[in-house]
Amino acid sequence: MITPHFRVSQDNDHVYLFIHAPYTNLKEVEYFSNESDFRFVASPYFLRLNLPGLVEESEGSDVHYDLEKGDFTVKLQKKIPGENFKDLDLLSVLLAPNPQKTLQPKITLEGESTVAESEGEDSSDEWFLEQTVSDNKAKEAVSCYGYGFANKATGLFRSHEVCFPPFFL
Repeated sequence: MITPHFRVSQDNDHVYLFIHAPYTNLKEVEYFSNESDFRFVASPYFLRLNLPGLVEESEGSDVHYDLEKGDFTVKLQKKIPGENFKDLDLLSVLLAPNPQKTLQPKITLEGESTVAESEGEDSSDEWFLEQTVSDNKAKEAVSCYGYGFANKATGLFRSHEVCFPPFFL
């Protein structure tokens, strides 16, 4: 899964997520928002954010898609209007999993229930994929591989960079 480029901003009542995910099938796009947890899935992209404050889906929430740019704009309502969410510009803090949700071992003895079952919690929501902020290292890695006789030629698509999506370069 690829972590898309994104940025987060806010006003008094809303949090805005701008997600750049081109070449996605709009029928397969899903997003989920629950308190401080936000997830966006559009194959091959996956984004999970741990927001510093609480948000909710309401009538004021919207999702827009700009087809020409490949950008999603997600507008989420703040649970407490006027609250200032700190550190929205720190991407590594937003991408880190929620420290309050710790996975507990599921080791049981025969005839005993697991810890999650005994507390009545639903642990089916505890799936995490490691996310990293992408940079231009992918372009450098692709350019080091050659083709042709003895791998002497490189940069086949450099002259057509505008025509091809960035993950082909």
